[in-house]
Amino acid sequence: MVSRAIISRAISQRLAGALLFGSVLLMTLLALKPMHFDGDINHVDKILHFIAYAELAGLAFLLVRHFKPFLKWCIALMIYGGIIEILQSFMPGRYMSFADFIANVCGIAFTVVLVKIYLTRQAASLAQQ
Repeated sequence: MVSRAIISRAISQRLAGALLFGSVLLMTLLALKPMHFDGDINHVDKILHFIAYAELAGLAFLLVRHFKPFLKWCIALMIYGGIIEILQSFMPGRYMSFADFIANVCGIAFTVVLVKIYLTRQAASLAQQ
């Protein structure tokens, strides 16, 4: 008989996968949409990039639940962020920004640190039992 914990974990991984791929799709559509904005949102923009890529990395961890595959997902997310920045240079009202790319990488790195802390504490907790 399959335990409830295994079923619950499988459901949460499927949900994380659906949210991850849905978020990537939505971010791609928003990032490549032509934009006509005259205001200055540079600082807010960097915060949004940081949060968005931290969220994507968090969903990637919930999907795979192991550190090495998670790091591979993080590398893929960094590459994705770089490709999006390059593609934005071809969109009306958009431009490629190295600062946006750095904000993306910082968001991913932040999540990597949080995941590493979580996994270290989880391993220590299991070792004490």
